[in-house]
Amino acid sequence: QGRRLSAVLGDKQLELRIRIGLNSGRIRAGVVGLDKPRFKLFGDTVNTASRMESTSEPGCTQISESTRSILSEEFDAQERGWVEVKGKGALRTYYLHGYNLVETQDDSRMQ
Repeated sequence: QGRRLSAVLGDKQLELRIRIGLNSGRIRAGVVGLDKPRFKLFGDTVNTASRMESTSEPGCTQISESTRSILSEEFDAQERGWVEVKGKGALRTYYLHGYNLVETQDDSRMQ
């Protein structure tokens, strides 16, 4: 039976620094297996997203150029530059930092 992480750690601190990779494009999906069926995603889009994660820095969300191109300007994405990606060559990538904080006319009246 599983135990709560807080019970395992006690007074110790735990710092998690995860990496996230995002890519946008076409995928295929389906159920695989007879004994233990599982839902799986397939295709180059999925593989590239995996490479975005594996080449990212800890604590960061790295996105592909295709994902950046469909995000609105409401998102703060800083160009990381060209990253060598196994099986793909050099890809232009970006770090996603969150939303851009844009002051609207309604916000300025409140100050």
